[in-house]
Amino acid sequence: MKIKKLLTTITLSLVLIFTTALPVFALDNQGQPNQKESKTITNSATLTDIYESEPNNKQSQADIISFNKTIHGDINKHREHDYYKLTILKDGDLTITGSMIDIPSLGEDMNVNFGLWLEDSSFEDVDCSVLKIDEVAQTSFQELKIKVNAGTYYIDAYQIQNYPGTKYTFTTSFDDGSRTLKSLAIDPPDIRMSVGDSDGVFLTATYTNGYEEDVSKTATWTSGDKTIATLEYYENDIEMINAIKTGNTTITASYGGKKAIAKVKVTPELAYVSSDKEEILVEIGKSQPISVYAIYDDGTEENVSKLIEYDPDDMVSISNGMVKGIKEGFTTITGHYNGWGSVTIKARINPSFKRIKVSNSKVNLYVGDSENIVLTATDINNDELDIEKYATWVSSKSSVVTVEIVDENVVITGIKKGSSIITGSFGGKKVGIKVTIK
Repeated sequence: MKIKKLLTTITLSLVLIFTTALPVFALDNQGQPNQKESKTITNSATLTDIYESEPNNKQSQADIISFNKTIHGDINKHREHDYYKLTILKDGDLTITGSMIDIPSLGEDMNVNFGLWLEDSSFEDVDCSVLKIDEVAQTSFQELKIKVNAGTYYIDAYQIQNYPGTKYTFTTSFDDGSRTLKSLAIDPPDIRMSVGDSDGVFLTATYTNGYEEDVSKTATWTSGDKTIATLEYYENDIEMINAIKTGNTTITASYGGKKAIAKVKVTPELAYVSSDKEEILVEIGKSQPISVYAIYDDGTEENVSKLIEYDPDDMVSISNGMVKGIKEGFTTITGHYNGWGSVTIKARINPSFKRIKVSNSKVNLYVGDSENIVLTATDINNDELDIEKYATWVSSKSSVVTVEIVDENVVITGIKKGSSIITGSFGGKKVGIKVTIK
């Protein structure tokens, strides 16, 4: 029976131990050899995130993994093991990057004893590193690089204390020294800055064997227009972009006979970020656009709807400026623009509507008179809701009749004699109102 060394106990810290051990012949609960074959986690060349497949609590049940994939696992029981099998065909450098998420909330003088062990055929300790817990972000991260010989290896995720629900991720990469450069990528690929700002950029080289490395320091960097943005090394060898004046340009990084290009946009200083609506109505399973604008110090504005990063929300999903309803209720959506400004929007999520109806399809007014319009939607549960303030309204002849939202009411006003069609639309449905001005 295999006996593991206990992880070092450190208050509010996580120990990530990598050891090397002989593969142990697994026994079932009757003490007989377990003949279950190893299995492969659902995987393909296009997937970067894959998830453990239970049961994988013994080496004989190990999930087969490959390099350059993010493996997601979950410790559900006291002293549970999750095993992963990795086959290395050549001698070289193995890198394992581990991260722990959803760390349990611990009381005073309590510890999380969790680790990843690298096991092969020797049982000898290889490396031991302390993995610190960020008490604010509640995440942790550690990377181990080690030289290994060709062979079969097992990664054992193991937690000693009884803290069910601990989630972790890890990735593996391998370099056998015979790599050929495949591509370069600048991070970030699209850069937005304000005049006077400076920001770091990085260059990652990817090789044909899947190995990746940061080559920012050894690459050659150039700016497409130095009057807009310049490049220089910072004191810690990070390549920095300096925003000089407003405009658009590119930066180019060259390394190993290949090039990568990133777009750079320099804007005026940001004054604030604003949405065209303070409140939106979204149907479950359907999407509504959110228009967000960056207002700059020089008075100009820019539609940045597709550039906003929104906080996670289980009521809605948001992508490229479109918000989609997930479940019924109310929420507040918070979005951030490039780390400079933020915007909040109230959202009501409702079952989908099967029809909408306007209060009056024909309106007669005198010049200067106004009238309120009510738009009612009936959902799939036959519940009704006034939605006029959420709809989009357009006048076919705004010189004759105007339409606007005043204090959450839709108001049409006669400007001069004539006629016009007012159109209200929501969720792909439309209503028309014929307005005559006398």
